[in-house]
Amino acid sequence: RRSSRARVSAFAAHIGVSERQLRRSFAATAALPPKIYARIRRLLDIAKSADRIRRPRWAILAAEHGYADQAHLISEFRSLAGLTPTAVHRERAAESDFYNSAA
Repeated sequence: RRSSRARVSAFAAHIGVSERQLRRSFAATAALPPKIYARIRRLLDIAKSADRIRRPRWAILAAEHGYADQAHLISEFRSLAGLTPTAVHRERAAESDFYNSAA
């Protein structure tokens, strides 16, 4: 597994800037560092995948989205969303039901 530093460095090289320039520019534009953005993006991706499943199997989704295991996924959800994956899934489903019934 590659570190996020290696990915940021490779992306910086790909677009022709230094890693430091990329981090500074990204933080100024997005108001957060690229690593935090990537963590949030990955969390949103797994939440969207779970939206299509009535009863998500979190261990499988964790593996499909590059988490070390289900415990790592749960820890990441708690860290970034303050809730477990199941609680986030439940809230997103309720919100979706609300908007779909209002249409």
